[in-house]
Amino acid sequence: MIGKILVARFVCVGMAVAQATTASLAVSAAAQAGTTKAAPTAASTAAAGTDASAAAPRKGITFEVASVRPNKAGMWGGLGPTADGYDQNNVLIFYIGQAYGLANQRILGLPDWCRLGDEEYEIHAKVADADIPEWSKSNQTQIQGALQALLADRFQLRAHFETRDAPVYALVVAKGGPKFKEAVPGDPYPSGIHNPSGKPSIGLDYMWEPGWNHGLYVAQGATIAALVQNLNNLASGNLGRPVMDKTGLTGQYNFSMPIYFAWEGNQPADDSAPSIFTVIQESLGLKLEPTTAPVEFLVIDHIERPSEN
Repeated sequence: MIGKILVARFVCVGMAVAQATTASLAVSAAAQAGTTKAAPTAASTAAAGTDASAAAPRKGITFEVASVRPNKAGMWGGLGPTADGYDQNNVLIFYIGQAYGLANQRILGLPDWCRLGDEEYEIHAKVADADIPEWSKSNQTQIQGALQALLADRFQLRAHFETRDAPVYALVVAKGGPKFKEAVPGDPYPSGIHNPSGKPSIGLDYMWEPGWNHGLYVAQGATIAALVQNLNNLASGNLGRPVMDKTGLTGQYNFSMPIYFAWEGNQPADDSAPSIFTVIQESLGLKLEPTTAPVEFLVIDHIERPSEN
């Protein structure tokens, strides 16, 4: 399973996906029925843990060509967004989560085949040449819009948002402030993580070394929203409720944080592993506070297995 984690570019940790159904049901059972919104779009969909109306509209980009086929390689991962498109192997709930900036437990109504590891899909897509300069900036709203359009076209995905009161953890700035700095645009990260082409890997990456009892999140120009989404997917079984970004930090940042295997619900207990609450505060200067809040859930109205290429 660690091998699956290692190849992920935008980390949706594989060991958490199998628990997503249980986590979604638990949250749904705890949530109270609320308001309903029309099907979300890229311009109205925010990053993980924020309201759908919070994302600023940007130039819409869709994929000019896209290949979708069952993944026979038996391994999740891929680069995710690339300089001219998108390449990924994963289960469908991963793509939906990335398309709408949501953690798995905030996606309701998916059939089992969208969650299970025996139905993974390879997506290889490219944008038009004229859109490459804008796409290469890796703006989250643009990536979400392109993925939403692809899912609607190839999987016939239709969905809507429903707001329900639910138990959550609010990620807030702890006393003393954040323990990380804002990223500098164009930083070459000479000692950081680079992709196969030698360019710095911008965003949130995962590292692991044999013999460790933990991995490491390494952020190079990553948003707090990306951290929240990954924490939700990683620790859904451990936390039992969604994490929402209430830090007020909207920039791109550099930081690192240990990720202990014991936090994942299908891993053996490890008495030497500190709690996720302790590590977040000591590593990042942030804090998880339990509360109840209106949470926007994406409710799937219709989805089909993909059309032929």
